[in-house]
Amino acid sequence: ELEAQVKERTSEIEHQKEELAEINDEILSSIQYAERIQRAILPSDAHVKRLLPDSFVFYRPKDVVSGDFYFAEETITNDGKQLVVFAAVDCTGHGVPGAMVSVVCNAALNRCIREFNIKDPGILLDKAREIVVETFQKSGEDVKDGMDISLCVFNKKTGEFKFAGANNPVWIIHPKNDPEVSSVAVGKVIEKNDFILTEVKGDKQAVGLTFNPKPFVTKELQ
Repeated sequence: ELEAQVKERTSEIEHQKEELAEINDEILSSIQYAERIQRAILPSDAHVKRLLPDSFVFYRPKDVVSGDFYFAEETITNDGKQLVVFAAVDCTGHGVPGAMVSVVCNAALNRCIREFNIKDPGILLDKAREIVVETFQKSGEDVKDGMDISLCVFNKKTGEFKFAGANNPVWIIHPKNDPEVSSVAVGKVIEKNDFILTEVKGDKQAVGLTFNPKPFVTKELQ
């Protein structure tokens, strides 16, 4: 009788193990497919190199899918000058929830450029915040998800550089005593030989539902 009970228990355990393995395979398959979808919204290496030839992207998500993403797009001014809009973005959450937020935030950035034709980074973040908040409020819930972002707009022809940040800064390597950088810099971070790594801080607020939101500030330098 004891032997029969042991066999029955063993059979139950094996069955449960098979069920868990099947569920695990389904979850992993879904996450891997989600990764392919998220990869589709990221600019390709060739696209980034075309816009910014002397550049590289370091992207190493903690999980298969991520709440972090990078962004690179181009737009044209009314007088025909080419602008490159690029950003590093950190959305709330991580893993699958963070990746879902990243899709919403990526769509908001694209709408700001393509639909609303915004070229100033501060105004662009203001509009992106409006879109993100509207998107999440459609559910009727008080959703506070959104993104921290470093957003840059670069005029390749004139060298004009504009930056706005939501909780995140931009770091610039420049010669010592460069007045253009010094005028917007918060302070020296690292000094080596004839160059300085300087941090230019963004605003202390996120792109999302925020208490007492203020317009994002655009900082300009050559």
